[in-house]
Amino acid sequence: MATAASRDVKEVVYEWEGKDRNGKVVRGETRAAGENQVQASLRRQGILPTKIKKRRMRSGRKITAKDLSIFTR
Repeated sequence: MATAASRDVKEVVYEWEGKDRNGKVVRGETRAAGENQVQASLRRQGILPTKIKKRRMRSGRKITAKDLSIFTR
């Protein structure tokens, strides 16, 4: 059952790079609440993380009715 504290956690997309068990470089992205969760998840998958960083989200402006009408013409 979810608690009030767990609903307030904001998840972020992290881009990561690491090496698998064979030494091959692998890359990907994971949605998590923190960098520590990403590290733990990758280790469970047998990946040794070398880089982990937050993906910057684009903050666009609000789409207006005028924008929609121009786009659909």
